[in-house]
Amino acid sequence: MEFTGERYVPGSTPPGELYVEHMSRYLYASGLAKDRCVLDVGCGCGYGSHWLALMGARMVIGVDISEDAIEFASKNYHHPSLHFAIMDAYHLAFGRIFELVTCFEVFEHVKNPVNLLSEIKRVTEDHGIVMISTPNRLTYRAGGPEGKNPFHFKEYDESEFKTILMEFFTHVVMMGQFWVEGTLIGDLKADNGQVLKASILPEESFSKVTASDDGTSYLFAICSQSPIEPRLLQELNALFIDRHNWRHRDLKSMLQELSQELDQRARWAKRLDNEVRQRDETISRLREELQDLRRQFDERGQWALSLDRRVKELEAEIARISYRLSNSGLDFLRSKEE
Repeated sequence: MEFTGERYVPGSTPPGELYVEHMSRYLYASGLAKDRCVLDVGCGCGYGSHWLALMGARMVIGVDISEDAIEFASKNYHHPSLHFAIMDAYHLAFGRIFELVTCFEVFEHVKNPVNLLSEIKRVTEDHGIVMISTPNRLTYRAGGPEGKNPFHFKEYDESEFKTILMEFFTHVVMMGQFWVEGTLIGDLKADNGQVLKASILPEESFSKVTASDDGTSYLFAICSQSPIEPRLLQELNALFIDRHNWRHRDLKSMLQELSQELDQRARWAKRLDNEVRQRDETISRLREELQDLRRQFDERGQWALSLDRRVKELEAEIARISYRLSNSGLDFLRSKEE
């Protein structure tokens, strides 16, 4: 299927941020897909619908008005719970059966968004969740700063987008999709959102791209007729990272950073080597001193033993002399008496 710029086409779309932006939305929605009945309005080539099925949705129906897109989707993506159908989003052939509805980058393509939202509301259960995204008119650029996307009927800013949504849904939480080191879907009021989890995008072979830093590129709304639990939003809030697509990091800068880190580690290793050498020298010196002390101890021990023997010898000699002297005195006294 040929890439015209209207939709992302796996295998045909030039490498770049389109994959990161589009797939991030489906990864985000997949946090609610498990065991739910899901409708993907404007499913395009079906890669997102397929992902929702892989993430455990009870049933996923992807619909698109383009016969070429549905033919591509049906040919390339298969799963027991996944179904595709050619269908006009103004006339959805379903009743109120869906617990999760996704409608990503469709809003700006339709002439009458009121009809679109009316149908989405009609097929969504009262406690169901609707996720809708559209480019932010104030920051989105196609084909340069003055560029216009020829496939867009109308683009919206946050206020315009929310006003229309509030006509159909009692509860609307406005969020944004930001470029960081990947894309972030999070709170519009926070500084690039509070990231509570991160996910690596499914494997694709894309080269490096750059992206704008002038705020949220896309508006992302979560809608429902029932209150949306803050805990749910916190659990969904996430950063999606493309393993092949690190912004602002070309090969030269990465090599420079690695070189600096290696130099730092080399200096650290050299310092440790010096410390080890000094420690070894100290241990060697202490061992020599210990051996010298042991030698001195042994020598002094031998000297003390020799002194002890000499003392004992002298004491024995003194005893012998005393004995002889004593015997000599007795002999002298006897001779006088005689």
